Amino acid sequence: MPTAMVIDLSHYNTVTSFAQVKQAGIVGVIHKATEGTTSTDPKHDERYQQVIDADLKWGTYHFLYAGNIDQQVAHYLDVTDPDDDTLLALDHEKDASLDEVKQFLQAVDQHVGRKAILYSGHVIKAQMKAPDAVLNAHRLWLAEYNPTPHCPPGWAAPWLWQYSQSGAVAGIAGHCDCDAYTGTPEQLAAQWAG
Repeated sequence: MPTAMVIDLSHYNTVTSFAQVKQAGIVGVIHKATEGTTSTDPKHDERYQQVIDADLKWGTYHFLYAGNIDQQVAHYLDVTDPDDDTLLALDHEKDASLDEVKQFLQAVDQHVGRKAILYSGHVIKAQMKAPDAVLNAHRLWLAEYNPTPHCPPGWAAPWLWQYSQSGAVAGIAGHCDCDAYTGTPEQLAAQWAG
């Protein structure tokens, strides 16, 4: 069984103590920030300070839809207002094309001067038939609930592997998404924001 070093959350998750999350060995939290062109996760802002106060790494993700990519990028960056230590991620599990995924990633990269990470699972596996220079230049956060992860073309291994959507972590009431990383906590912290 993999070991969780990262958890990803949204307002659907009930957090009782980020200090306990830290004590459980979690290094970072990636929280939903935005969805589409207007939706904002209602827990995003308050949990940012709670995560930082617990000495955890902070990251955010945007849930992508097809269309209005520039508006979605602007909405995501406006809500997150990322600093240099914030991990930025694109959540691709809906109907967007690979061209739209690339457009979003490149726009975020250009705005912040570093690369966001790409979260996906079966959707990108179904779409990608060969390696892609733009996509493969981004770290992959792979959702796959099998004993071992299998990457789309062009990635030898995921940077993060979401191996469970029903994990148990102290400080979180109920289940949460758990993500494994193959290096040390120190390496993860050093690589966190890109």
